[in-house]
Amino acid sequence: MILFASKTTTLAIKRRKSKLKLSLVCSWVLAQKKFDIMIHLTESAEAEIKRMQASSQQLQSYFRLAIKEGGCSGWYYNLELSQAVQAGDRTYTIAGIPVLLDSQSLPYLENMRLDYAEDLMGGGFRFYNSHTANPCNCGLSFHLNLQDKSIER
Repeated sequence: MILFASKTTTLAIKRRKSKLKLSLVCSWVLAQKKFDIMIHLTESAEAEIKRMQASSQQLQSYFRLAIKEGGCSGWYYNLELSQAVQAGDRTYTIAGIPVLLDSQSLPYLENMRLDYAEDLMGGGFRFYNSHTANPCNCGLSFHLNLQDKSIER
């Protein structure tokens, strides 16, 4: 494993079976609690995000990842390309992709893995997140495990 470190960000590159795995690790204090945020993007997710940027001719855009209130089960993921950083956003670069995470979503994105897969119904992002529970049958919304975490509604 190779580590690149600064004051608040550590980028780890792991080599497994001749494939590089990128992980973003960030630590900060939010609401008097320390959170270690690690977002994993699979190679297929990285490729799809770069394809989205290219097809929309927004190669320099940020990839914004957040959770929002709504949907059948109370919460859903929001993915979008953004041109600007908003107040409270944290900015990171994963595999050359500039990523924005809003401060309210940070505790719930800890150790999340984002994948992209295509099947007979088409392609889509797949979220693997230990902070979610009881996904809706629609497959788009979920409940949050709200233990020891606070989020503004």
